[in-house]
Amino acid sequence: MASVLSSLSFSVLNCYSSKDERIAEYVKRCFQDCAYYELRATDCDFQRGTLILQGIVSSFYLKQIAQTLVGKIPGVHRLDNRLEVTRDSGLPRQLETRVE
Repeated sequence: MASVLSSLSFSVLNCYSSKDERIAEYVKRCFQDCAYYELRATDCDFQRGTLILQGIVSSFYLKQIAQTLVGKIPGVHRLDNRLEVTRDSGLPRQLETRVE
């Protein structure tokens, strides 16, 4: 009976995602709920305490906002912000900030 309960507990634990996956999902939800539209497309990966952000944004300001949003999430010990800043972010031209 004890071995049946032990194997049942083990299989129930395997149904839950790992802590890394839970943190990555939480970060993705933070970006999905973000008021900055461009940040909603941010991809993230979390491995052993390091959060990796990837994607394209149209300004260094948005890159910094992304970093600020995730900076205080429990479990994130290091941040690797690989967001690429490019003028062509995929937004309609009217929405892009023009620098002349």
